[in-house]
Amino acid sequence: MSWTTATIIAIVMALFWLVNILSWMLMRADRDRAIRNDRRIPESTLLLTALLGGSIGTKLAQRRFRHKTRKEPFRTIVNLILAGQIMLAALLVHPASRNTLTEPVMAVTAALSGVAAELRPASGKPQVDTPRFFQRVGD
Repeated sequence: MSWTTATIIAIVMALFWLVNILSWMLMRADRDRAIRNDRRIPESTLLLTALLGGSIGTKLAQRRFRHKTRKEPFRTIVNLILAGQIMLAALLVHPASRNTLTEPVMAVTAALSGVAAELRPASGKPQVDTPRFFQRVGD
């Protein structure tokens, strides 16, 4: 079977909507259970559905039902997941944004690999060069 681009996009969009609806429903169920003092849905489950693409559903349900709006670190983690997914979508959808987002992402990746290299014992492996993004003027 040959997969066309339109078919793949349709499947991805359907999964996106399903995960967001599931996230919405889980937040609603958790709020209802909280009101009844019943057994709650674990935050890890709510965060996992947000991470798997349901961050919009989680955020909308959070605002609509006024549920977990002051709960830290849940609120911050959901906001970070949402921001990351928006950046990823921009990177995938708009080719022009690839140039804008790629350099900082590569710089952070290189910096993190450099930190990891410093933590490892010396094994004779070549060190990672500092990317242009982090170099001081005149270096």
